[in-house]
This record gives sequence, structure tokens and C-alpha cells, in this order.
Amino acid sequence: MELKASYSYVSLSLIDKPTHTKTSYVSTYEGSSPHNEATAQVLFNLPKGFEFDPTYRYVGALPAQLTKAYGTADARLGWHFARNLELSVAGQNLLQPRHAELGSVLTERSAYAQIRGKRSQLGPESLDRASVLRLIALLCTSQREPLRWITALAAVVALIGPPSMQGQHAKPTEYEVKATYLYNFSRFVEWPVQGLQAQSDSFAICVLGENPFGPALNATVAQETIAGKSVVAKQISVPQDAVNCRVLFISSSEAKRLKEILTTLGTASVLTVSDLPKFTQRGGMVQFVLEGNRVRFEVNAATTERAGLTLSSELLKVAVNVRKSVQLGD
Repeated sequence: MELKASYSYVSLSLIDKPTHTKTSYVSTYEGSSPHNEATAQVLFNLPKGFEFDPTYRYVGALPAQLTKAYGTADARLGWHFARNLELSVAGQNLLQPRHAELGSVLTERSAYAQIRGKRSQLGPESLDRASVLRLIALLCTSQREPLRWITALAAVVALIGPPSMQGQHAKPTEYEVKATYLYNFSRFVEWPVQGLQAQSDSFAICVLGENPFGPALNATVAQETIAGKSVVAKQISVPQDAVNCRVLFISSSEAKRLKEILTTLGTASVLTVSDLPKFTQRGGMVQFVLEGNRVRFEVNAATTERAGLTLSSELLKVAVNVRKSVQLGD
């Protein structure tokens, strides 16, 4: 048995230049790195070529990403079933169905399997499909009882190709990040009590117009709850349906009728979000903006107050700009 552990502590203290008008830059950079990170891993070498490696990870909060601290566990079971060949099955993020990580993207609980060989010793032809099938057939008829269900899994992995670790942690797309922000905004906004009670048993995050999120928004809110209500993603086509939503993303396809949409909503307790240009200047509440390759947002505090919504100080702290004027539409 071998134990590995690591811990890091990071503290940033920055000062804005006096010429900066957007005072959020300091809190943005200070809040983009966790103060505390810790990892503990135990490596077990078991009989008959097996090994088991459980890992626990703790990552502190990322205020600039609206991401809370989390702890999670990974585990890997490996089996050296032949010389220079290893089959492994691994699970990641096992302590919860999903959690937000760096970049505000929800990371799902997942599992994968892979079969690996040292080609430099086996030769480049040794791991072709026919060779793998012959090896699997031999193992399945072995008298050693080598956990045949794992062998069957190896057959699938060998034939269709194992998912790679890199693929599971591919860089999220712009709208995957925005979908996660839509959900996270909901956790940092306080709605009037009567507004939440008026809803049935769901907390609706709606998209008005063309949906740029694809399946990302549905995947983000699946099995989530806010204020005891199940979070659901809905697509609507007319502004009148938006009064039943708690969060409303206004698609770029609705640019020409933005004033009509905001007028229809009036003072309804609906958090309006969009990536339309000058959205917060035209009466919207939260506008996505791009800074380099990063998705950020700015807020119009006047319109949120007018609708009876209270924004968390944590949310306002990481906004790139906070406006305090109301002007509907164009």
C-alpha cells in the first residue's frame, strides 16, 4: 500500500489601477483561484495482478466563477491480466451526481474503461482487433475465473475504442458555460416570496426564441432544485408565456422585438438574461459579455430592483459592470 497526499494554499491580494472604471477586476482575479486544494490517494497492490486506487479531492470556493467549495472521490480498479496488458475500470466524481468546477461548468459523475498495452514491448501489431479478440476468448475459457464480466467489458472497449480522459474533460463550449451561469444565477438571486409561491412545483428557466444551448441547458438543470422546487428548462415563443418563468434567456433571434418583450414583462419578478449587445443599457437585467475567450456578465441593478429581485453581493462582486439606470428596449 502506498499513500500520496498534497495540499496547496493560495492567497492573492491585488490593487486596481486608479484609472480603472470597472472595479470588479480585482475580485475577479482574486476569486478565480481556490484558496485551498487537497488531494489524498491510496494505492493498493492486490493479489492476482489487481490494483485499486481510491482518490479524494477537495477544492475551495471560486467566487468569481460562482462556484462553491466541493469534495469528491475517484476510484480505479486495474487488472494486469497478461504480460504488458492492463484492463482498468474507473469512476469519477462519485460522491454526487454533478458539481460545478472551474469555468462554472457542471461536471457529471462518470465511469469509463480502457485496455492498455506497452507497444514498445509487444510490437505494433500485437493490439490489433483480431489479437484482442483471441486474447479475450482465451481469458473467457480460462480456469482462473478472471472476473469474466470485466473481460466482456474489455471486448466492448477494444472493439469500439475507450473514451479518453481528455475527452471527458474537453473544454466546454461558450453556451455550455452560459447554461451553467443561468443555473448559478438562480442560486444568487432572491425572489419575492409571493412570486415563488405562485409557481406550482417547478422553477422554470426559459429560453425565448431560437435555442442556442442545444441539450446543454437541460443537462445542466437535470435533477436540480431551487427553493425546494424542481428546476426545469423550457423553450417559449411568445413574451406572454415568460411571466411563468423565473429566469428568462432572450435569444438573439428576438433582437427586433426586445422592447415589446421587456414591456410585456413590466415589473414581473423574472430575471432577464441575454447576450444581445447593450442588453443591460436597454432595460435587461444580466448581459453575457466575452472578455477574450472567457464568458463574463454585467448587471443592471435598477431593473432587478424594479422587478422586486434581490441580487447577492457575491453576484454583484464578480460582475464586470453594474449599471443603475432603466431604459426599455431601444
